Amino acid sequence: MSIDNELVELTAAVDDFRRKGCACNWCKRGKGDPDAPHGSGAPLIVDTKGKPATYRRVSSLGNPLEDTYNLDLWATRTVAYGVAITPSLAAQIANCDPKADKKKLNELANKAKEAAKGNQAADLGTELHRVVERLNLGTWSIDDVPEMFKADAEAYLSALDVHKLEVVPGMVEARIVNDEVRAAGTFDMVLGDYTADLKTGSLFSQVGYAVQLATYRNGVLYDVHTDVRTPMPPTDDAVGLIVHLPYGSGRCDIIDVDIAKGWQAAQLANEARSWNYRKDLFTTRAPKIDGGGTDDHSTPSEESPVAVVAGTV
Repeated sequence: MSIDNELVELTAAVDDFRRKGCACNWCKRGKGDPDAPHGSGAPLIVDTKGKPATYRRVSSLGNPLEDTYNLDLWATRTVAYGVAITPSLAAQIANCDPKADKKKLNELANKAKEAAKGNQAADLGTELHRVVERLNLGTWSIDDVPEMFKADAEAYLSALDVHKLEVVPGMVEARIVNDEVRAAGTFDMVLGDYTADLKTGSLFSQVGYAVQLATYRNGVLYDVHTDVRTPMPPTDDAVGLIVHLPYGSGRCDIIDVDIAKGWQAAQLANEARSWNYRKDLFTTRAPKIDGGGTDDHSTPSEESPVAVVAGTV
């Protein structure tokens, strides 16, 4: 195989969930824009009743339980720095209306993050992820790996050997749905008896990763072309694995994750998130009437102040 030593070839074939908000032909079932790129919105699934449904990403299912304070501060600092070093972005932002131009401001904020190289580590981690995927599939050997990823790839293969773990054929980059918590995603691999996920950055959230692995383990395989569900092969129901391979470190650690507790957390997170959609918590107080009584309590209407506040974005 002939490979540029510094580049990883990117494949564009769509073998993914249909995505919410995407206008491509795949997501619109042949009735979309043939030139539109495949999007990255929430997964669109045919549920167990045969009806189209929007599922959550498995990777974000644990968000209601995570403390993202420091991560949010990092994102704020990165965007601020990106604006400061890019006068053209600052000028465009200054000409936007904070209320009327939300979409454009979001796009400019993302550009500022890129200008500050806030996405660089994630992008490199994504490319390392692709390298490991090809090693797992057997389409690459260590000799095919570009030099910039070779030390990390060697550390990965060495870790598998030391821990006597083997990649289960057919269980690489598999699509999973979990109908109990209505989430869908793609898990990286099964290693021996364990559901496993590769992480190429910092491990900033134990609960988030435990939820992610547990949701995969308790899900079913999903064929994105036929919408058919098939059972997962049996894997350990108490322990999952994180393969921690930070880009550029030349080090790979195998981490045991308690997915029994992770599944409890997944169900709790799912219940917590459902509270965001409750519409029965506010009741507009009826005015007092002559005689000191009040009218019966009423439920919020679209015109009531309570309903307006509750629906504000």
